[in-house]
Amino acid sequence: MAKHDSPPKVVGALKALDRDFFELYIMFGNATHALCRWWLHSGDWNADDDYYAAQFNEWCNRYPAIAQRYSDTVSPNTLPALFRAHFDFWLEMVAIEACRIFAELVEIGREHETDEIGWAEANVIQLIERYRPLVPDWVRAACNVVDPWQAPALLTMKPAGHEDYNPNRVWDCVDAATTAELLEGFAAEYEYKLKGRVGKAAGGRV
Repeated sequence: MAKHDSPPKVVGALKALDRDFFELYIMFGNATHALCRWWLHSGDWNADDDYYAAQFNEWCNRYPAIAQRYSDTVSPNTLPALFRAHFDFWLEMVAIEACRIFAELVEIGREHETDEIGWAEANVIQLIERYRPLVPDWVRAACNVVDPWQAPALLTMKPAGHEDYNPNRVWDCVDAATTAELLEGFAAEYEYKLKGRVGKAAGGRV
């Protein structure tokens, strides 16, 4: 988060909120990509999966509207739907954290900013952008962990992508150019959705 315009007394608070966002970004990401990978591959269940499932169920109980959207998305029970449901759930949880940090920054900004809402929004936007490059890591981990990695065709199919669902091609690998395009697309979606949520929160405070 940018600190060059901040007085010394708030630099520590900005660093702490940056750390909070990163830790929860990773925590939400680890649970959702691990469960997504298990569903996609129907692999062996282990102790880590028990832990991630418990976290996931706790979040569903805490946020029933998000849990309902997850259930609606996953209901076709296709691999693209399973991927989309877990990716969207991850973004929802990260967006909640981004909005929480925005609210805290507004309160911090009241003490030293003439436009505390704009200042808070600008800082959270920088935070969102800072972790955008990690989104492709989530996508790769959710699908498989092979190296070199190429995207499976399921990412191109509805509702993960825009092509019609073809169960016979879900694990076909797309070419390098399409892989790069898909990863960039998911990163752009993360940025667009989170900035939109924070922007909506900022607009509600004006």
